[in-house]
Amino acid sequence: MSKNVIEIKPGTKKIETTLSVAELGYFVRILLDNKILLPKHKTEVSRLFAAIFSTKKQDNISFQSLRNNCNVPKNSSVESIRVKMLNLVITSNKDKTRFLR
Repeated sequence: MSKNVIEIKPGTKKIETTLSVAELGYFVRILLDNKILLPKHKTEVSRLFAAIFSTKKQDNISFQSLRNNCNVPKNSSVESIRVKMLNLVITSNKDKTRFLR
């Protein structure tokens, strides 16, 4: 395995997300496209996210499903992540006035 990817020990508890697998796949894509994550191989990121995250509906995320949703995002996922990101910007603007004095 690449030095950029950590090994997940069997039995490690996963982080639950409110995102669907399709939304998580698109989120991975925009992190990669915007060079926020810089793996040697993009598939490493999908493999890692599938290993450490679960959704409300799926305890185990299929690496292939996550990778497919990363490569070919659904329109509904693009829109829902866009809305979530706008909410993050709103939160950031509030934090700016709250923390940066």
